[in-house]
Amino acid sequence: MITDEKKLVYKLSYSLFYETIHILEIDNIILEKGFLFNRVIIYYNAQEKIVLHPQDSSAFLESLKLVRKRDK
Repeated sequence: MITDEKKLVYKLSYSLFYETIHILEIDNIILEKGFLFNRVIIYYNAQEKIVLHPQDSSAFLESLKLVRKRDK
């Protein structure tokens, strides 16, 4: 979920807790297309990464890029 404060709230599949990252802290965003599903890989802090599997990966990626573009 993307909040009005330009933050991405996400929960990793192996975690019980939600985490938050400010969208402008993201270094790179990649859409990786797979055979059965797509995933969005987000790199931030020069080394950490988040792997998300949103239902509509392309639309999710575009919304992230749009928010980043508006704030730069």
